[in-house]
Amino acid sequence: MRFVSSKFCLACLGCCRFHDINTVWLPYKIKPNVYKDLYVCPHLDIKTNKCKIYPRRPLDCKIYPFVLAKRENQVYIALHKLCLFIEENISKLNLKSYTDGLVKYLLSSKNKKFILDNPGFIKEYPKDELIFLDKVNIDTKLINLSIRDKKLINSYLKISKYTLSAYSFENIFLWKCLYDITYCFINANLCIFFKDSRSCFMNFFPLGEKIDIGTIEKCFEIMNSVNKNKAVSRIENIEDGFGCREMINCVSTDRPQYFLKPKFKEYLYATKDMIELRGDKFKSKRSALNYFLKNYNYEFMPFNKEYTKEAISLYKNWSGNRQLKFNKDDVYCMMIKDNLILHEFLMKNFAKLVMNGYVVKIYAKGGSASGGNGKIKAYSFGYPINKDTFCIFAEITDLEIKGLAQFIFWQFCKKLTMYKFINVMDDSGISNLEKVKMSYRPHKLINSYILTQNE
Repeated sequence: MRFVSSKFCLACLGCCRFHDINTVWLPYKIKPNVYKDLYVCPHLDIKTNKCKIYPRRPLDCKIYPFVLAKRENQVYIALHKLCLFIEENISKLNLKSYTDGLVKYLLSSKNKKFILDNPGFIKEYPKDELIFLDKVNIDTKLINLSIRDKKLINSYLKISKYTLSAYSFENIFLWKCLYDITYCFINANLCIFFKDSRSCFMNFFPLGEKIDIGTIEKCFEIMNSVNKNKAVSRIENIEDGFGCREMINCVSTDRPQYFLKPKFKEYLYATKDMIELRGDKFKSKRSALNYFLKNYNYEFMPFNKEYTKEAISLYKNWSGNRQLKFNKDDVYCMMIKDNLILHEFLMKNFAKLVMNGYVVKIYAKGGSASGGNGKIKAYSFGYPINKDTFCIFAEITDLEIKGLAQFIFWQFCKKLTMYKFINVMDDSGISNLEKVKMSYRPHKLINSYILTQNE
């Protein structure tokens, strides 16, 4: 893909040397060395001006003076017009024939995978330093989500620090048991779609370094092409502080309009508070916990697949009791049935995911682990959202055992001292669940919104 002759490049002292460590022109993921008053690529041989790793040089270097650049809501092949070769030869160059081949090169399976796996590769460059050429459609084809996509999805999730429970590969993957989950790339942003017999929607906001209104419009186009009723097209779990509200408020009246409406808030606890349970506000929790500790012979253990059958049996007993109690609430009963499928899928795939899981076995009086007569009476699972926040995703207990729910939650929290906060998700509008979650005195209620489009 050579565009500039090696003779010209070796005579130039422009590339590979930078005045600013944060310059956008530094090759992607390259950390420069300090040389005199400059920042220099660590692979540059200062004496010969040659690249030490030329056959394996970064993709940025292979295509320079061309770059993949963001402009408004598009990705372009662009030319760095401050390159000395370009300054001297721009009028003589046949750019069209070269860029056609360059686009094919960039969209080869190897290079396209690299670009999609590394969202920071496509950058916003100073517009006055570029000549914008062809638009490039990196990929808008819908791809079925699989466990092999974990690294890719996580690379996009790490771009921003989310706190809502939906922003985790574990959470995304687990819903495969109930939804067809696909993804595509729109303007270098990762967009994930959930589809069942009722609707196609997005369970969270597109992921990327800069989400623009063009990306949102394209997402709704995709959802609207599936949904007969466009009113069900939506983006859920939008978190405060990531620019969505400001973006839709700036949409001109000649374009589709969007609306944010509140969703159920999620409960965020301080881990330290959950472990210490200090003060009068946690008096009832301590009382229930102490009752359990004094009256039951138990074992708290990490989950393994051998416990699946017994744990699912516990869930079925628990769900049967809940459906009898709330038999008039059709939505809640449907949630309980869906969660059985979800919990079975979680346990089947537990080893493939970054999750913590624990069970509590209860033994008869005088019994012990060595006796083998214990029964699983509680289990709980969770996953990290970010370096500070862990989500407890599921918890099932035998409701007839006083203090067991408080015990397994307390023990789980004691395993999470490396996290500042614990997200226990929302209450789904269930008043009893709201009461229980509020009784733990949340550090914060996290706002969550749904984005819809006018009809």
